[in-house]
Amino acid sequence: MKTVLTLYILFNISSIHCLENDWISFYKPGIIDNHRNIDNILKTSDHLLVSGIFYQTLSENPFSQDIHFISEWKNSQFTALGQGVNSQVHAMCKGPDGNIYIAGEFSKAGGLPARMLAQWNGKAWKAMDGFSYGRINSIVADSNHLYIAGIFNDINGKEYNSIAQYIKGKWQPLAEGIKLLHYNPYSSPIANITAMCVHENDVYVIGNFDQAGKELARNIAKWDGKTWSAIGTGIKGYPKAIAVNHTGEIFVSTMQENQSILQQMPLYHWHNNTWDTIPLPPYCQQINTIQAYGNDIYIGGDFRLHDDIDDMGIAKLNGITWESVEGGIVGSVQSLFVCKDTLYVGGNIKSIGTQHKPSINIAAFVLNKTIQNDTNHIADESINNLLLFPNPSNQQEINIDFIVKKEGLISIEIIDLKGRKIASFAEGWYNQGHQTIIWNFSKGISSGQYTCIIHHDNSITTSVFTIIQ
Repeated sequence: MKTVLTLYILFNISSIHCLENDWISFYKPGIIDNHRNIDNILKTSDHLLVSGIFYQTLSENPFSQDIHFISEWKNSQFTALGQGVNSQVHAMCKGPDGNIYIAGEFSKAGGLPARMLAQWNGKAWKAMDGFSYGRINSIVADSNHLYIAGIFNDINGKEYNSIAQYIKGKWQPLAEGIKLLHYNPYSSPIANITAMCVHENDVYVIGNFDQAGKELARNIAKWDGKTWSAIGTGIKGYPKAIAVNHTGEIFVSTMQENQSILQQMPLYHWHNNTWDTIPLPPYCQQINTIQAYGNDIYIGGDFRLHDDIDDMGIAKLNGITWESVEGGIVGSVQSLFVCKDTLYVGGNIKSIGTQHKPSINIAAFVLNKTIQNDTNHIADESINNLLLFPNPSNQQEINIDFIVKKEGLISIEIIDLKGRKIASFAEGWYNQGHQTIIWNFSKGISSGQYTCIIHHDNSITTSVFTIIQ
């Protein structure tokens, strides 16, 4: 009997379990005014940056540091990047050189003149000269180049036609650029690129234009590093957001003018060399952002999936229907950003998930993970020296002791031998160093073996312990 029981335990410990998704809150009273939006999120391996319409902390501490339109989540709070910038930031990205680049309406960065574009090297701001007028709406990077796009037609007196690339410290045109040949006499004759995305080093652009390079292209085009090409017959309306999934399918959100009012149109979808449309979520006013995660597509905006306050602002595409992201948010979403296996969400957010956890304007959603439950299995070295004690425990509590090697998002789960989640707790951002978390379990927890799982960004660390009741 003892031998049979031992074999049963080993089989279940080595089996694969798919854990439930979960929301992580960044809530901390007095950090960012919850009446103002977070418009952009940028997550790298080292930094979590947000930008939006905010310009100071709300802390009652008179020595708290002012934050001007852009900040970094560090040491469990939002901190300033130098003196910040003096106006709104429209877009951010990490360049191929590892520096952070931002574009917006500002004229100063770090207190120094910086017209619409600036670089942050982790310590100081640097201006990128050349812009005298216009607007930069989007900034992206591939493995070699930095790209900017918007509504402008020259840099340092040289014609660029609304898009440019940064190579070896100099701005270069992308062939003939993007043009608007047929325009309303009451509107600008310059093409307006509203958004870009990069897929396998191809750059996709959307906006209000009808020519890309020498090709006729209606509101969407692709740059392959040498030439421009149209995407089918193009799309109608006023494009706002774009994403390309793992297999190269394209998803575009557009608005259409109806009696001088802009209304959201169904999502454009390009696959098998054909355009079709995907119906909008219920009660949809606007889709502000689209993000791909493998073949999955997530949208964020101003909508709800049901006729109540639940399931607002964010949804996942399932075929041609939209499904809940574990309760969604209360509020609206302006920005989505995927880094590794975590979806970062920014906007005007009050609470998240089915339990309505408070989260002011920013949150994170841990995407599906399939893990291997080996005893003391460590996926990488982000968590070290995991120790559970007492083990076995008959004291209605377990001390979970570990060392965080690299700061990041952490959550802890307890599962039983059948892979069922027993508890989830301690969600949040943890700094480097020693941590001890106490899990108080009830007398209703059965005696037996359990697995403690620590999620750190996209890695996991596990250890097995025993409860004796």
